[in-house]
Amino acid sequence: MIKKISLILLLCTGCNDFTITDFNGESIPCDYQFTENETVKNGVVECEYLQVNADYVTIENVTFHTKYIGLNGGFRGLVVRNSLFENISGTDQDSAYAVGINNPGKDCEIYDNTFKNIYRQPHRNGVGEGVGVLVSKGSSCVIRNNRFINDVFEDHSYGIWVAGGAYADIYSNYIEGFEYPIARVK
Repeated sequence: MIKKISLILLLCTGCNDFTITDFNGESIPCDYQFTENETVKNGVVECEYLQVNADYVTIENVTFHTKYIGLNGGFRGLVVRNSLFENISGTDQDSAYAVGINNPGKDCEIYDNTFKNIYRQPHRNGVGEGVGVLVSKGSSCVIRNNRFINDVFEDHSYGIWVAGGAYADIYSNYIEGFEYPIARVK
C-alpha cells in the first residue's frame, strides 16, 4: 500500500510544505509526477528511466532496475541516498549508453548508494558509455560514500564523470571495475 503524507512545518517561519511518499516496496510509475519538497522512498523503478521534474526532491531506499538511465535529474536540490542502481545496460541503439544518475542538477547530494553493473549496450556498434553518475554542464553536486562496482571490467565505463561546465565535490567513494573511476572534462 502506497502512503502519501503531506506535512506543514509550523516550527519555523518561511518553511514550505513537504510530502513523504512511501511506496512500501511497490513499483514507482515511470510517469510519476514529483512535487517540490517531496521525499520518495522504499520503491522499485523498472522502466526506461525515472525523470525528476521538481525542485528539492529526495530519493531514498529506491531500487533502480532500468534499461537506459536510472534517474534523470536537472532540477535544484536533488538528494539521492541509500538507493541501488543495478544492471543498467543501455538501449537497443547503435550509439548506446547507460547511466545510473544523469544530470542531477544544481546543489545535489548523492551519497550512500550502490551502483552495480552499469554497462553500455552489450551488442553496440561503436560509441557509447556505461556511467555511474554523470554530472552535466550547469550541475553542482556532492558525491560521497557511494559504491561503484562492475563485476566485469569493460572499456568506455566511468564511475563518476564530471562534464565540462559542471562542478562536483567527490570523496570517500569506492570504485571498482570501471575503465575511468573518476573523469573530469574541462
